[in-house]
Amino acid sequence: MIYDLSLQTGGFITGIVLILLSVPGLVKPGSVQNWLKRFPRSGIAGVVLLTLTLVWSFWLLATMEMGEFSSFRRPLM
Repeated sequence: MIYDLSLQTGGFITGIVLILLSVPGLVKPGSVQNWLKRFPRSGIAGVVLLTLTLVWSFWLLATMEMGEFSSFRRPLM
């Protein structure tokens, strides 16, 4: 197995995270609605999300098995 988590554990973790993310919308729907309307135009949120995806992409590139494409690892990093 290439992953440490089983599919069931990953499903439980994903479900718990989704439930926790939806709780603020149930408690204060008006303020969450306003925040979600502003979110796509937020420069700070864009920089944070792009930084996270950059770090995640480099981590995946450094750790995953690339098979016959392993010669591309060095130019991509």
